[in-house]
Amino acid sequence: MDQIEMLVEQAHGLFGETSIFEVFDLPGHQEIIQTLTEFYRPVDVGKVDQYIAIINQLRTLANGA
Repeated sequence: MDQIEMLVEQAHGLFGETSIFEVFDLPGHQEIIQTLTEFYRPVDVGKVDQYIAIINQLRTLANGA
């Protein structure tokens, strides 16, 4: 399993299998939090922080950095 697959699996473990596709292209953390709250109310702040860290890592990998 490569790093991207591992990160996607971690994200799915936090908020379900469709969550990553709902938020990956959102421009900022506030938009991610708002979307997660709409779908997964109530949300655990610790899980959201982990999730945003995973999204940031995926974005870095996707941009080739």
